Amino acid sequence: MEDHRQYKTRVTKAMRALPRDHFIEMSDSSLVLGRSIPPTNAVSEILEHADVGADSKVLHIGTGAGYVTALLSKLAAQVISIENNPSNARFAQARFNQLGLANLILREQDGCDGAPDLGPFDRILISSPKVKTSATLLQQLATGGVLIALESGENGTHILTRYEVSELGATLRRELAMVDFSRDTGMTLLDMGMVDQVMLSEARRIARYKKLPIINVLRDKLNMEDTVLYRRLA
Repeated sequence: MEDHRQYKTRVTKAMRALPRDHFIEMSDSSLVLGRSIPPTNAVSEILEHADVGADSKVLHIGTGAGYVTALLSKLAAQVISIENNPSNARFAQARFNQLGLANLILREQDGCDGAPDLGPFDRILISSPKVKTSATLLQQLATGGVLIALESGENGTHILTRYEVSELGATLRRELAMVDFSRDTGMTLLDMGMVDQVMLSEARRIARYKKLPIINVLRDKLNMEDTVLYRRLA
């Protein structure tokens, strides 16, 4: 039986084997990559809570550019991933092919219905807050399975939530953690020379005071459109 320390080691190895920047595509103007490729700190936290066994079958809803899906393929026996954005799906499939990830299937469709024909699943991971946890998805869990969902919180934050179905059929929900998708944003912009240390310190102070993600404050200070800023961060 794998303990949590051994699992964390597998997650770390997978993330080292698949660097985030390998999934960046700058040529396709329809991809807003800062949103489709989460920062490493957020991915690590999500995967640790998902606790994916080596023999697990996983359904991943919200492929994005494919980074999280590829990591799941390194942790699980089989991964089914669903993406409704054609540009994201096309790029992700090309990257999966290049990496030779043979244990995953990518479907271009709305994720709300899941993939009942390929279930049941030991883990279901919903990466997009736009996809709501529903009875349709919970019914696709294997016995003892777990659904992990990113849900929208206040002021642009995200809540990582765990769902299980009891033996009596009741849905059990538990909030696990706040996931900050912009925690390393400031340092990234500093490295790129887009902000200096004084601006970054001031932005952090304002973000704490107003309880906003720091990326919102930096966006206003830099007077940049969302799409431009997220592309720079990718």
